[in-house]
Amino acid sequence: MPQSAEEYADDAIGERNLAMVRHLIASNAKHIVFASSMTVYDASLSMPVAEEDAPPPAGGYGGGKRRAELLLEKSPQRTSILRFPGLFGPPRREGLLYNTTRAFFEGKTPRLPATPPLWGAFHVEDAADLCIRAGERREETPLVINAGYPDRQAVHLAVGELAGRFRRPAPQMAEGPVFAMNVERAGQVVRGDVCIACLDFQSRSGLGVSREAVGDGSLPDKATPSP
Repeated sequence: MPQSAEEYADDAIGERNLAMVRHLIASNAKHIVFASSMTVYDASLSMPVAEEDAPPPAGGYGGGKRRAELLLEKSPQRTSILRFPGLFGPPRREGLLYNTTRAFFEGKTPRLPATPPLWGAFHVEDAADLCIRAGERREETPLVINAGYPDRQAVHLAVGELAGRFRRPAPQMAEGPVFAMNVERAGQVVRGDVCIACLDFQSRSGLGVSREAVGDGSLPDKATPSP
């Protein structure tokens, strides 16, 4: 997983993703559930983006994911392609939400990108649940779904939300592009007692960006953001 803007632009990382998918196809697996990425989209698109809005492959990490998707769609196996935003929540200890939460908890100013990228977040538990449910489907046709929340998300919106929860002043920062997914198709796939279209970033971030996000559950009560 890339950790910087430079790594996201690295064609070699995209090629490694593509090589992995070629090996999966060659293995003759009956059903491939592929974790793709919101990076197949770009900020010039009208929001919310639908699955059909993904442009032709470009370079870097996102281009590699898009080329991998196209390979899978043409493969003989049953394929389920899930386009995830960035994941957050335990046990992950990295990323914008984790780092910003820790900074506010420690009374520090978070380090933020000078030019905020197109950004979104999705809780790891919801991602795991959606992978399992996609893996249970029996339809042979390839499936591509936006695996995220329907909220409008952006770096400055998330940082402002966290600042309010910790009663900290929001740091001065540029407003980045706003990202939003059309998740109607995901809502059709996720059956049972949870519907992805019924979840949202605000409620999930209240669970995942608290003491769980900055520690192992042993932090004092002040680690929990204010409601």
